[in-house]
Amino acid sequence: MNFKEFLTSKLTIASIIFVIIYQIIMSIVYIPGYQHVTDHVDRTKVALVNQDHSSQGKKDCAGHQNGD
Repeated sequence: MNFKEFLTSKLTIASIIFVIIYQIIMSIVYIPGYQHVTDHVDRTKVALVNQDHSSQGKKDCAGHQNGD
C-alpha cells in the first residue's frame, strides 16, 4: 500500500473526519468553561489548618494553653 492509497482509504478518511469533529466538540464544550474560572475565585472558601506540634503545647484559637 503506497501513501496515496493510504490517504484515500475509507478508514483514513473516517479517522480524519472523527478527529475534526472531536476538536470542534472539545472547543464548544470545554474551552468556554475554562474562560470563566477566574470569575468565581472570590467565591472559593479557604481554611487554614495548622498541624504543627511544637514543644510549647497545644493552644486553642484564642492562643490559650490547653490540657494543663
